Amino acid sequence: MELILPVGLGAAALIAGALVLARVAKRRAVKKKALLRTEWGDHLGAAKLFEESGDLRRAAQHYIDAGDRLRACELRLALKDPAGALEALRGGKPEDIEQGANLLEAKNALDRQGALALAQLARTAGLHATAGRLFERGGNAEEAKGSRLQEARSLAAAGKHLEASAVYKKLGEARAAAAAQAEAARREGDQARRRELAQGAAAALKQLGDVAAAAEALAVGGALDDGVQMLRDLGNLTGAAQLLQWHGEQEKAALLFLQANDPRAAARAYQLAGKPAEAAAALERAGDCLGAAKLLVEAKDFKGAADVHLRAGSAAAAAELLVQAGDLDGAVKIWSDAGDLEPAVEALCKRGRVRDAAALLEQRGQSERAAAMLADAGDLAQRAKLLQAKGDNDGAAQALLEIGKAAEARHLLSKGTLSPMGRFLLGRACMACNDFLEASQHFAAALDNPPRNVSRQDVLYGMARAFEAQGRAREAITILQEIQQSEPGYRDASFRTRLLQARLEVAPGGGLPPFQSAPMPLNSPADLPVEWGGAGLPHPADDHRTGVPPRYVVERELGRGAMGVVYRALDSQLGRTVAIKVLDAKAGADPRMRDYFLREARAVAQLVHPNIVTLFDAGLEGTAPYLVMELVEGEDLRNRLQRGPLPMREAAQLIAAVASALDYAHARKIVHRDVKPENILVGADGAPKLMDFGVAHVMRESGDRRATVIGTPVYMAPEQIKGEGIGGFTDTYALGGVLYECLVGAPPFDPNGALYHHVNTPVPDPRQWRPEITDELLALMMSCLAKDPADRPASAKAVSEKLLSLAAAMQAA
Repeated sequence: MELILPVGLGAAALIAGALVLARVAKRRAVKKKALLRTEWGDHLGAAKLFEESGDLRRAAQHYIDAGDRLRACELRLALKDPAGALEALRGGKPEDIEQGANLLEAKNALDRQGALALAQLARTAGLHATAGRLFERGGNAEEAKGSRLQEARSLAAAGKHLEASAVYKKLGEARAAAAAQAEAARREGDQARRRELAQGAAAALKQLGDVAAAAEALAVGGALDDGVQMLRDLGNLTGAAQLLQWHGEQEKAALLFLQANDPRAAARAYQLAGKPAEAAAALERAGDCLGAAKLLVEAKDFKGAADVHLRAGSAAAAAELLVQAGDLDGAVKIWSDAGDLEPAVEALCKRGRVRDAAALLEQRGQSERAAAMLADAGDLAQRAKLLQAKGDNDGAAQALLEIGKAAEARHLLSKGTLSPMGRFLLGRACMACNDFLEASQHFAAALDNPPRNVSRQDVLYGMARAFEAQGRAREAITILQEIQQSEPGYRDASFRTRLLQARLEVAPGGGLPPFQSAPMPLNSPADLPVEWGGAGLPHPADDHRTGVPPRYVVERELGRGAMGVVYRALDSQLGRTVAIKVLDAKAGADPRMRDYFLREARAVAQLVHPNIVTLFDAGLEGTAPYLVMELVEGEDLRNRLQRGPLPMREAAQLIAAVASALDYAHARKIVHRDVKPENILVGADGAPKLMDFGVAHVMRESGDRRATVIGTPVYMAPEQIKGEGIGGFTDTYALGGVLYECLVGAPPFDPNGALYHHVNTPVPDPRQWRPEITDELLALMMSCLAKDPADRPASAKAVSEKLLSLAAAMQAA
């Protein structure tokens, strides 16, 4: 045994040594392979081989180069290098940073400075909850609270309002917590749960002294009557009425406004409820007889409006309204009783009742004039003969043109020397006879020697139509543009210009260069508010012509557009800040513009949705119509896109929210018809809100309503351009164009030829500028932009659900 033992120990030592040498040789071989992988640029393969060889420091560096920063963090922790582990996470994906932070905390590897540095890193990555925890660990309570607040805002922006409310409560932000809970109630589908949440929010808000918000919370929970009663118990009848208004109970609101001795507000409520007679009665009660009559006229109740004018002592206005109502005899009696004979005679003659007009003159002792009138009695053909007999060829020709006898008018004017008016009338006659070349010659001569009582624009318009009929589109466009320079709203000059320009489009292309910004609105720097980088405008409160009711205290102007001015103002009754859109007073004097504006108000008043700007009030201040809306702090999507295209997930979420708003409007038979970045406000919380239903079209259940060409050409659907029937699918097309611009940085087609391309040109492939667009997102966007409405998604809801699904997949990836 004594001889064998040393031998056995020697053999074991030899074996152990051999194993050590083998391991060393293996490590060298693995390192050699790792170095070779490094030369190939395969950092992940090199990292794994260095880790296998035991060289953890080099392995960690290669993991960083390969993008696996979490594994690099783990290896540096294994090397007892917490600072290096933290540095390895810098620039990593949010999920890697979050897991790395958890690992460092679990290993107790963070000192105060390390915790603060990692907190900054987490906040930059959008990990606000993790950042708040780390700031607390680092002893920075202020930054910790800021991160927690941002966590709550992010939860709210993601639709997790209840979770946001819980965070706000922990931070002691009672008002924000209650508001978030109220919003959670608004979105809750289960009625019982909604009521429970709303009542809790209302109790908290009432305790905080915000009774108006508490009442609104109750209304959201389905307890509208309780909210109204809460305000009534405090004597706030106006607030109770407004709460009813916000939730569509316009008639009930009107009754409360009357109890509050605010007949003007009652009139606005009745008007929004489609009760013009009641609205007029309220205005008359307020002493505004003129406003009451206007309301009734807009509702086509001319007799009712005439009665109001008579009670106000305005017989002439009453008579004119009776004429519009078809009660000519009643109008004539009013004129006659007032001793105003001329308008009565004129009205009777205009309606072919010449004998009645003559009889009226006879009664008033004007026999000679009555006789002359009877001599001229008859149709326009007889009038033309009489005028021709008197040598008045121009008057005779005009009479012939009015009854459609253009050939006879042309023959008559061609017989003698032409006066300036005769030259113009001959041009009209040639147009009616399809002799467009001669017509253009006569209109040109009329320009050199213009007739009296005929504007230059009328002559230019005739020449433009003659050139258009001859196929001389460019010359017609030049003339139409001259007309628009001197009189922008002349007839259909603007529309005809666009149509002729579209006909001149010959190239089938249409895509803009990649990431080219769309044109900015045509505002000079002086027109822009100071916060937008402009020179600013005088304080609108100094201008009594703003058209803002006295109840609202104007703070500043926010912007100007084709429809009017938008102000930021304070509601002095409810103490909240609002946005007020005021139509220009001159435009407000035009019944067509007022009707347009009020149609917008009635459309928007039906819409209560988190992604639609809420309408609080509407009406007329003098001749200036106005809308009072919620103030959205943020910027419009157009301004956001000036900085470049959006990340795909952000674009999908944003457009999904807008699609949800459109689906809500479509369910109420309202088509927006002007979906574009300028009409999408992006709030400070990132949530979009659709605004400006100024061209919205309320679809009717019966009848085949045809579309009018209203909207923005860059985003118009083909059927909208062609004046065909529209529907929710029209908004879907425009929304597809906005999504395209969000992803690419430019709309599908060049604005200069958009009308032509939307109808005739395939949409350019966006992946030539944004290759990473997924197949599913591309397919959805292209289906929205299909030329045929039948090929588009079935509804805006389908678009919203699909985009949310794609966004969730992007998050998971």
